[in-house]
Amino acid sequence: MFIDKKYQDVKRFVEKEEGGVFKRMDENRELFELLCKEYPEVFRKNPWASRWLLSQDQFLTGLAEITEQDGRGHPVRHVEWHGC
Repeated sequence: MFIDKKYQDVKRFVEKEEGGVFKRMDENRELFELLCKEYPEVFRKNPWASRWLLSQDQFLTGLAEITEQDGRGHPVRHVEWHGC
C-alpha cells in the first residue's frame, strides 16, 4: 500500500510539476533546436553538450513511459537526434 501511494505521488509529480514531463521534453528539444540554429558553434566546441541534451531527452522519455503518462491522448514521442 505504501509503495502504491508513493508511485501515485511520483506519477502526479511527473504529470503536473513545472508543466509536466512533456513540457520538460518539449523545452529540452526546443533548446537543442535553438542552439543548433542560432549558436551551432556551441556544439562544435563542446560536443558533449548535445549528448547531454540527448541523455536528458532519453531520461524524460523513459520517465514518461514508466509512469504511464500518455501525452494527453498521444503515445510518448521518440525523436531522432541529429547533429546541427
